[in-house]
Amino acid sequence: MSEAELAICGMVSTTRVEMEQIAARLSEGAARPEDVDIYNRLAGNLRRHLEVLGLERRATPVNDDIDTVIARVIKRRGAANE
Repeated sequence: MSEAELAICGMVSTTRVEMEQIAARLSEGAARPEDVDIYNRLAGNLRRHLEVLGLERRATPVNDDIDTVIARVIKRRGAANE
């Protein structure tokens, strides 16, 4: 990876950490009034950073039944944790 790509990876990591902290405050009911706006702005920045790195959005098939979709999500999360 180039130095620029590494820098963007650092920005992605920092953005995700901040988003997780905001999400935790929201779920605990301890959010500040500006948290939702900040979260949305961070989500947009995260998407742009990931696009620059070459990651693309992919459509998930919607004609599967719910059990198939849940199994696919569990499989992906399991593979990501390995």
